[in-house]
Amino acid sequence: MKPEEVARHLRRVVVASDPYRPEFPGTIEGIGDTYVTLDADNDSPYPSSNLNAVHFMGCTKEVVSADIDRIVALFNESGCRRFFFWLSPGLQKDEIQNWLAAHGLNRFGGTGYPTLLRTATPVKPHETSLEVKRLDPEEVKAQSEALTEIFSSWGDFVRTTCNQPQFDHYGAYANNRLVAAAGLYVIGDLGYLGWAGTAEPFRGLGGQNALITARINRAVERGCRWVCSETLYMLENSLRNLERNGFHIIYDKEVYIWERP
Repeated sequence: MKPEEVARHLRRVVVASDPYRPEFPGTIEGIGDTYVTLDADNDSPYPSSNLNAVHFMGCTKEVVSADIDRIVALFNESGCRRFFFWLSPGLQKDEIQNWLAAHGLNRFGGTGYPTLLRTATPVKPHETSLEVKRLDPEEVKAQSEALTEIFSSWGDFVRTTCNQPQFDHYGAYANNRLVAAAGLYVIGDLGYLGWAGTAEPFRGLGGQNALITARINRAVERGCRWVCSETLYMLENSLRNLERNGFHIIYDKEVYIWERP
């Protein structure tokens, strides 16, 4: 699967999953082939936690410079302090980079954001003392307190998506206590691994690797040809675990930042 094809699949994942995000502000429609969210009160300096965001993800429609003009005007008029522009592979990437530079957007100087891919072939389950199993709505309800400990407000994401047909959530248990969880989203021939977390006292026990292998095998069961995931370079263990399980980096998302003068 080519990078731009992966990006287009991930756009569909984002569109389907974002409405379940905690405090999701909704999307701004009608600006070219963009996916835009705006939360003017969010002042986070980190791209991953700031919902003032613009995504170009494997665009299928022609992008014009006026689209960038409208985007900058939108955030400027909203009063927000900064927004982030996420650029994935696509036919007009070079043009878009030039238009961003003309508007004073600079590359974000923090961590990088790799996207990883592997073929959907069965893998050996990771050996761990933790018990791994797929979560159903009844189990999610019973483990509600543990989910909050693992994910904080993102526990609500698991609670509201666990009965949605394209989602599968898996948990890792220590003595019948849920200590780690992670999700799978299936769209077409791609399985997306995301929404993972481990409670602090139980890190280093192999839960993340076990949840990765369980979700790869579930994606195979569901007929996927490819499995994709994302992480941050600063999360060295996460990146290493994905690569250990056969993933390779297919592209880095380029992140640009606009800040109010």
